[in-house]
Amino acid sequence: MSTRMNRPLPPKSAMVRWEAGKEAAKFSPEEILSGESTGFLLVDDDFNILEVALRYNYVTARQISLLLTNDSASRDVQRRLTILLDHGLLSRAWSTYRTTPMPVTLRNGEIGTRVKNIKEYIFTISQKGFDLLLTADQPLAAEWQGNWQPKDLTPSRKNSLAHELGRNDVCLAMMRALNALGRPVADWRGPREAFHRFSPGIPGAVAQLSEPDSILLLDNGRPLFIEYERSGRIGRFHKKMIDTRNYMVSGGWKQRFGLQPWVVYAIPEGTGTQERASGSYGGLLQQAVMGNAMRYLLLDQASWESGTWDAVKADGTIGSLWKVVLGD
Repeated sequence: MSTRMNRPLPPKSAMVRWEAGKEAAKFSPEEILSGESTGFLLVDDDFNILEVALRYNYVTARQISLLLTNDSASRDVQRRLTILLDHGLLSRAWSTYRTTPMPVTLRNGEIGTRVKNIKEYIFTISQKGFDLLLTADQPLAAEWQGNWQPKDLTPSRKNSLAHELGRNDVCLAMMRALNALGRPVADWRGPREAFHRFSPGIPGAVAQLSEPDSILLLDNGRPLFIEYERSGRIGRFHKKMIDTRNYMVSGGWKQRFGLQPWVVYAIPEGTGTQERASGSYGGLLQQAVMGNAMRYLLLDQASWESGTWDAVKADGTIGSLWKVVLGD
């Protein structure tokens, strides 16, 4: 089905190893688009899958199925992923990014839990997949031409995958919740689309940057800036708060959106990567309250996984995330 790319990895590496499809070099993007690729014809979902992989960098089969069909076990999506991989339009890695609690029987006979790592196939768009979208005049491929590199040809760290895939899970959970409320999301923008260089509103001042992990655009046009924080680094959190304050105060959001954003800071459980003891959910919440973070809403993992959607504002008050962002 696929062959491993022959790229040496350092010992005990925190890198992933990408696989290329067995038919990767068989047809050119032009031949595929013109129907000259014998035995392989593109369908509409193929373009959707490639665009998803382009926008969000890394995706799992489960995430693509949820986004395109609202079914985490869609066999048709799984089949199309295999076909796209075989013909070199996607690359694939086998890696762990999430865990699940499993019941275990302790020595005293009581039932406890342990954490089990879940391995999944992770997909990213290849150079050939990007070239196919570019040839087909896909807008983002045309916009990013010359300023984009395939993830399978650049160092891909497991921490980076875990961050981006965890962000995907949060965004997908939010989108499902809003669909259930009859308020479907108008657009989900990935990190490259969310990047915004804006004027601070002071003559002669250097342009500043807004770089949320993702943006969910609500049906009323209000943007939600999604920040997913695994590491718990206090310094990073402070910088995000300062950057957001500058963006809000300067009116940078007015240059791009009609309504003022809310920042949804999603903080998963677990050890994270750095300074997690001080930068856990409680620690970052305390920092947000002390720093008077502007238009911040903090979510812990239980709130988005259980569907309660309890959020804490930067003033320490608790309320419904949807009541705040839809009613503001």
